[in-house]
Amino acid sequence: NTTTEPYEVQVITAAPEERREYLGVLTGDPQMYEITSQEPFTLRAQVRQDAATTAVPFGLIAVRVNDGGRGVSEVARLNQPPQNWQVVSDRVYALDWRVSDALEAAVSAGTYRIEISTPENRGTYMLSIGPGEPARGFFASLGTIRSVQAHFGYSLWRWFASSYVFYPLGILLIAGGIGATLYYRR
Repeated sequence: NTTTEPYEVQVITAAPEERREYLGVLTGDPQMYEITSQEPFTLRAQVRQDAATTAVPFGLIAVRVNDGGRGVSEVARLNQPPQNWQVVSDRVYALDWRVSDALEAAVSAGTYRIEISTPENRGTYMLSIGPGEPARGFFASLGTIRSVQAHFGYSLWRWFASSYVFYPLGILLIAGGIGATLYYRR
């Protein structure tokens, strides 16, 4: 999911306990994500950027929309210098990520907004909201992997480096080789 209009709020319809990943590009304005819950929950957000590119100092601010829609109250803020972000190799996406610390806060029921920005509001990112890992089926994961790689500017060939593609393809090739050997051996 990406936003296209300045200050457009991306409304998250998933439950706060479900992790969701959002792809975005800052093009001069910050971007905002909104989540609402009827129960208390732990608000959690984390930013990833491609480690192969120049580090961008993304920041996160979480605010609670006050009752009656009268303004907002800050809940948490994350301004971590990119040189302090952890570099992680991800076999599923076949990418190396620069990963921020998690912005995390125990919050009461209500509507919350998470703003992502940089000093110049430029940069490509993946924002994870919620705990754990996203729940996806195998074939849905294949499409997601390609979408994420394309978002960060990688060609279709990178898709084959993903563990979700590389290992099953390797198994099929080995099984085909064994089958062909047995067939022609007779």
